[in-house]
Amino acid sequence: MGKPADGKNKKPFSWSRLLGYGLVALGLLSIVNFFSPIPIPTIGITAIISGVIFTIGGALMITTDKSFWAGIISRNRKRLFQQKINIDPLIPVKILKLSKDHNGILTASEVAIKLNVPLPIAEAGLDECVRFGHAMVDFDMKRELKYYKFPEHLPVDDSEKPDNENKPQS
Repeated sequence: MGKPADGKNKKPFSWSRLLGYGLVALGLLSIVNFFSPIPIPTIGITAIISGVIFTIGGALMITTDKSFWAGIISRNRKRLFQQKINIDPLIPVKILKLSKDHNGILTASEVAIKLNVPLPIAEAGLDECVRFGHAMVDFDMKRELKYYKFPEHLPVDDSEKPDNENKPQS
């Protein structure tokens, strides 16, 4: 009728799968036995909530492999483990003043040099300017350089001037 059981499709033993099956069993027991504090000391709605949490956790441990979780951690490592940089609230204001002197285009290294601050603080200040809409981030592919444009301080082109300024005077 079916294929003979030769053991090829059987997954190898792992402690995480065993723990997953245990959590599923504990969760189902907690849900089924929700009015009795024996053998699991939860009663009523807490038994159902803990049972659902245990069951979902166990199912995740059974169905997913370690590479799934390793991939999530590696993709979000910078965000998860990055230290929050506290900057002086006046750094963005100083950056805005500096952008006016540099015709609206700055890099993190220019800001660090001119304001005498470390590079992470300079970049955090520039990111604050972007977050509040005062600057835009751009990337120069040739020089592989990230720079920030401040539209209100960029020089005005002849094509952007109002019509009455472009007309020759007679």
